[in-house]
Amino acid sequence: MIDLLDQRRFYLAVALLFGVPGLVLGATLAGLGMVAGVGQTQLGGLPPPLLAVGWALSGLLGLLAWVRLSWAWVSAGRDGLQWPHRSWWWLLGLGVAAALALVGAVVLDIGPGRGGAYLLLLAGPPVLVPSAVLYVQRHRGTQERLQ
Repeated sequence: MIDLLDQRRFYLAVALLFGVPGLVLGATLAGLGMVAGVGQTQLGGLPPPLLAVGWALSGLLGLLAWVRLSWAWVSAGRDGLQWPHRSWWWLLGLGVAAALALVGAVVLDIGPGRGGAYLLLLAGPPVLVPSAVLYVQRHRGTQERLQ
């Protein structure tokens, strides 16, 4: 069985490999989505401005929650994932929903000559991997406490 220190080291590797690029590109794309949603009216293939702002804000809040919960896991282990308020987990879920919506939009938009849309999958969805690790670790900690 892997001890807690090795699990946190593994998480750091996963977070560096998947989370950091997804965080940087996702925050950039979400920021651009908010600017486009606030500053413009309905454009050709873009979602309505209110939807774009909501989607971008969901992504940004999810990324913020991922950073907060990652810090809790790395600094204090499973107990650290129990300490943050439940709203952080809801915000992470909101970000997961925004990332999955982006995956769906990219998959539905792929067609002849639109292969560049796959690059959008690097903005946000990679954070789904370390988010899943956090979720599993939190529930392992809860199960250990119940036993």
